[in-house]
Amino acid sequence: MRAMTTEPLKTEHSHWVIRILRNRYTAWLVLANSLFITLLAWWVSSNFSEELAAKQFDASVREMISNIDHRMDLYEQALWGGVGLYSASDTVTRSAWKHYIDSLKIANTLPGIQGIGVAPNLKGEDRDAHENCVRSDGFPDYRISPESERDRCAPVTFLEPFDWRNQRAFGYDMWSNDVRREALARAGDLGIAATSGMVRLLQETGEDVQNGFLTYVPLYDNGLPVNTVEERRQALRGWVFAAFRAKNMLQGALDGYEDAFHIQIFDAPDVETAALLFDSDPERGDSGGQQDDSSLRSTTRNLTIQGRSWTLRVQTEKFFQEGMRPILPWVIAIGGIIVSVLLFVLMLFVYGLKERASSIAAEMTRELEESNQELRQFAYAATHDVKSPLNSIGNALHLLNKESPELSKRSSKAIEWIHTAHGRAIEIIDKLTEVIHLKEGGKLEAETIDMGTEIPRITAAFANELAACGGAVDCRGCEGTLNFPPSVISRVMENLLSNAIKYRHPDRPLRISIDFTSHRTESILRVQDNGLGFDASTDQDKIFGLFRRAHSHVQGSGFGLYITKQSLEFHGASITCTSAVGTGSAFLVSIPS
Repeated sequence: MRAMTTEPLKTEHSHWVIRILRNRYTAWLVLANSLFITLLAWWVSSNFSEELAAKQFDASVREMISNIDHRMDLYEQALWGGVGLYSASDTVTRSAWKHYIDSLKIANTLPGIQGIGVAPNLKGEDRDAHENCVRSDGFPDYRISPESERDRCAPVTFLEPFDWRNQRAFGYDMWSNDVRREALARAGDLGIAATSGMVRLLQETGEDVQNGFLTYVPLYDNGLPVNTVEERRQALRGWVFAAFRAKNMLQGALDGYEDAFHIQIFDAPDVETAALLFDSDPERGDSGGQQDDSSLRSTTRNLTIQGRSWTLRVQTEKFFQEGMRPILPWVIAIGGIIVSVLLFVLMLFVYGLKERASSIAAEMTRELEESNQELRQFAYAATHDVKSPLNSIGNALHLLNKESPELSKRSSKAIEWIHTAHGRAIEIIDKLTEVIHLKEGGKLEAETIDMGTEIPRITAAFANELAACGGAVDCRGCEGTLNFPPSVISRVMENLLSNAIKYRHPDRPLRISIDFTSHRTESILRVQDNGLGFDASTDQDKIFGLFRRAHSHVQGSGFGLYITKQSLEFHGASITCTSAVGTGSAFLVSIPS
């Protein structure tokens, strides 16, 4: 006989998913895969962070260029406003010009402008008359400088604010300087705003010397045509201009970027150290585009300021690099490694549990085999060592009754009690032996049963008992076939019919109804009687328990329904019961198809 509970353990261990999860090499495979995925995620996030940093750097550079363009456009609009002032009047006085510049509030709205002024377009023969006119306006020492015989000049006549620094440029002939003259001529000939090359403004002193530049817009006589270069030259009355100290002007446009970037602007279409117009960090010097640190970013961009080509060179500072240092890749890397290690430890722990479970299962199997051996020994003892003496007692009682007919009434009653107890002991031993054999015997082979024939055959065996109590069985509802062990069905029906007869109601004839229906997923066998019944809410578990009974006034062993339930469940079926006191009971046997 085989061990009765080792099969579930084998079934569990045979599942391939569980076998894989409980394999020691699976833990190493999980660790390797997790680390690979972590490495891949780190690489992807690093590239993403690098790309994001590059885009932010490019966006910052484009914003710098936009700020410079926007600032210069505002300055240009202020200059064209001065042209509008002259267009509205043939004569603009010095006080009117001062009033216009004051209204612009250039210190707040146009930071970076050193001054806004007007320079007339003078021929050489008009020089003396111009000087006399300005002198008569309250400036007796006024003269055009530098002094020389030139056929044309553009002296600074109006310049606001007229502070001590701007007074240094008062009367200066801008036409005398090649860089200024190129921008003056371009503005007059083309009728556009023109920015000069890099110059040193006359407003500079020995302190905080800065590079400078000027922007000019042409001022033409009202009513004269200006469609061609020649016409514009003939109509040119002068220029409205703005002088800029480059550092002051560009620091305002680049405010907020100088901590994160080293910014240089060159007055040339290419990077030339000699044409360095602005440097946000002069102490750092010109790196020539070479980075001291390979992690720093740099770029060079061209921009056009009122017709003048500038070159912008931007390089990140450590501050920007620290702010853009990618944290996400390292978070992913560290987190991934931690998760990988935890998974690895978990898989090893599962493997350890499997080893421990296997050890426990082996120990349980050994103990179960020992228990089986003890059960077999008990069954043998119950069959031979216990039952044999009981049989001897039975024989002795039989002889006693046969040879002593003149026993007293009291002695006869005692012998009757002994005989009853002897029969019950024999019945209990037989039932216990049946339980043991049921557990160890294994599943029986299923066969096709014609229920329309089998049920009437089983009920026929109870004909005499039914006739004695006036009972009847209705099994007309049993039709169809069932694939199940026949002996199990016979044991179930015999027990249910026997109980129905045993626990019949004394006040009415016994009626038993048996039905069988077959469905796609299961078959149902239903046995209902009109007997004593019981309280199903409290006694449902009791009637299927070992040595437990719902009624004690009728003799019984308490084995029948227990064996019935165990036998059905051992073969994959189930049994339930519904009942009420005084109305009878209905047993339903469910058998999977």
